[in-house]
Amino acid sequence: MSICTNYTLDLGGGIRIVEMLYKSNFMALVGGGANPKFPINKVIIWDDYLCQVSGEITIGKGTIKSVSLRQNK
Repeated sequence: MSICTNYTLDLGGGIRIVEMLYKSNFMALVGGGANPKFPINKVIIWDDYLCQVSGEITIGKGTIKSVSLRQNK
């Protein structure tokens, strides 16, 4: 159960890619559209349980085309 069940995330911009890590509370977000929320060369790791950014990964000057998350056992 999330501690922020009544929390609304106001992104104020576009999101192009959203990828969830299996059945966990972590998501990868990449900005996109006419008014991107995040840079198009940065992956934001969002923790939906804590309702905060957990990490970010920035690549060079390129555009992120896809994101794949996996769970190692």
